[in-house]
Amino acid sequence: MITGCAVNMVFIQACRKFSRDTLLAINGQHRCVIDQRVRYVVSHLQLHRRGCRAGNHQRRHVLAAHSVTSSVSQPRRAGEIPTVISKHGLSNVNTGQLFHGHRDARVTADKTIPRCSRNNCTRLGLFNARSFGDKSAAIQRWISETKLDLAALVETWHDDASSPQLLACAPPGYKYVETARPRKDNMSTSTNHGGVCLLYESSLHVRTVQLPVFSTFEAVTAFVHRAGFNTVVAVVYRPGSCSVTQSFFDDFSDLLERLSTFSAPLMIAGDFNIHVDDVTDVHAGKLTDILFCHSLRQHVTSPTHVHGHTLDLLITRDDRSVAVLLVDPRSCLTTRSSSLTAAVRCRHQRLQPRFASQVRNWCALDVDAFDVDLQQSELYRTLPADPKTAFSHYD
Repeated sequence: MITGCAVNMVFIQACRKFSRDTLLAINGQHRCVIDQRVRYVVSHLQLHRRGCRAGNHQRRHVLAAHSVTSSVSQPRRAGEIPTVISKHGLSNVNTGQLFHGHRDARVTADKTIPRCSRNNCTRLGLFNARSFGDKSAAIQRWISETKLDLAALVETWHDDASSPQLLACAPPGYKYVETARPRKDNMSTSTNHGGVCLLYESSLHVRTVQLPVFSTFEAVTAFVHRAGFNTVVAVVYRPGSCSVTQSFFDDFSDLLERLSTFSAPLMIAGDFNIHVDDVTDVHAGKLTDILFCHSLRQHVTSPTHVHGHTLDLLITRDDRSVAVLLVDPRSCLTTRSSSLTAAVRCRHQRLQPRFASQVRNWCALDVDAFDVDLQQSELYRTLPADPKTAFSHYD
């Protein structure tokens, strides 16, 4: 029993708690002083204490700030974005091992990244399909290989937006808006001729423009926009089986008047079935006059039909720059189709006129002197007798 009590007393004495003040007092009385020889050995083995890193850490921050300041002040070329990137060194030390040395300095560098912006030109393609049928794969390949932003399709011969052939024409990442020719008999299974469609890249945002149903041609119109770019695109198809009448020109003029309310650039692509290449054609002359009255211009000058006439047209406002890259009256995709591809510059930089004007410095106006001058002027001393004289007097 005596031995057990002694052990318990020793255990209690060893586990006695000390206050904070007591521990600080002991630390001040029994401070360990390291010999110079021991300090040399520790320094030679690079076993630095944690506190010695503070100076290096502060110096690294100063060097990094100086590096960024000096590099930012350097001139850059247009279209480059300055970006501050941290540079971390990769450590080869395995997990669990000690690293006897200095960590690589983390230097921040000012790195120039070229701005990735789209060209001002928009690639537009027009394909006169004359029925999708078995051409869906060829149309999809044509859109992908030519890297079109917009693809206008006419004579699609589809029934609605869920037609399998229409879905198969869209490459991955493309969407479309369409207008099918209304059927007189919904229960009919015959071929639905006509139809227009506009396929667009997924980076574009498209809003369909609501238009009345025109009896002389089929059309689908959309407002297309993305960052730094916007335009109004209309896909038009006038059936060649119908004769050209005054009603067509009235309907087309109505379409142009409705689209003229948009401030965005305008592009009209489609099959008009009018021989615009024939200067003696009366209908071609009327169409040219309508385009001229609306400040529009037709850009296709080469034949788009196997018989040598220009039927497929690309129309824009006369201040647009258009480069027709390829016109194929007998498309290599299929034998009974035609296509054209164009690059349209849709961003037009207009120079703002500069005006020189003189502005009075009202802050420096002496109100008292102005009051004296006004009382001595003819406006105050000679009052007009009638309104007519007052107008001429104060003018």
